[in-house]
Amino acid sequence: MTKYFYAHSLAKVCYYKFGSGPSTVLCFHGLGMHGKQFHCLADELGSEFTFYGFDLFFHKDTELADNSLENIKYGLQPDLLATFIKDFCDDHAIEKFSVMAYSMGTFYGAALLDRIPQYIERAFFIAPSFLKVKPILSFLSNNRLGNLLFEKLALSENGLHNLVQFIKTIRVLDSESAAVLWKEVATPQLRFNMYANLTYLRHLKIDVDALSKKSNALNVPLYFIFGKDDKTVSPNLSAKVIKNFASAKVAIVDQGHDLVNKSLTREMLFCEA
Repeated sequence: MTKYFYAHSLAKVCYYKFGSGPSTVLCFHGLGMHGKQFHCLADELGSEFTFYGFDLFFHKDTELADNSLENIKYGLQPDLLATFIKDFCDDHAIEKFSVMAYSMGTFYGAALLDRIPQYIERAFFIAPSFLKVKPILSFLSNNRLGNLLFEKLALSENGLHNLVQFIKTIRVLDSESAAVLWKEVATPQLRFNMYANLTYLRHLKIDVDALSKKSNALNVPLYFIFGKDDKTVSPNLSAKVIKNFASAKVAIVDQGHDLVNKSLTREMLFCEA
């Protein structure tokens, strides 16, 4: 696995490349993770796919060109994300690609499927949180007063720690996901990154009905993987997938929310388990 940087007007993006297969996969990790998250697939799938795993915005070594609070509040527009990916593909001689996205990363993947479906060969959505945004997260990122409150909490010493505990108490997150969030607000910089991440991505909210019509028209193969014991992204959402996406396959595996690990196999990804 090799680490690279891609300089673009939007950001200096860190990414990792692994595998040597003929098909390209662009990978979008979960909250608090990094571009290496999907490297666990290299041994089984590295001869079939070449993977590009990005450090997403406000994670690890990726840096926005404009990191001002004003730009963060303006947010990432879906068309700008699509332009960035198209530019990346042009510069790397990639004509078509598959999307592989986990949890928070599924907002990126779904936005690309919505904006540039003609580029996408197939899409894997693992713990697809884009299907239903938690009301409290929508309030903190999209509501003006909620986002102002979120900003104040992020800049305070204990505000986000108390918020994480509250979210866990009302069962918006399971203990596993809350533990990840707790680590993500341990320092002032991490607290700012948490605020910036949710605020910057607020425009990537997906109209699932409209998205399904686009993907159905192009017959893009879609694979949705849920954890049976996932308290963050309910496997009950699989019914919504089956209802809306004609070309989708669904798998519910005997795990929780942490699905991208060494037990993730090709059979699970292609919903054949």
